[in-house]
Amino acid sequence: MSYVLFDSHNVPAQGCLLAYAIDVGFFLSPVEEERSQL
Repeated sequence: MSYVLFDSHNVPAQGCLLAYAIDVGFFLSPVEEERSQL
């Protein structure tokens, strides 16, 4: 996830935000599933 922050100055802002949102979504989706099972 950190690479999105480091490369934010090399890519368009929208692309950076989109990639960050996708990374966060993939990272949080299994966490939320585990929480729902608990």
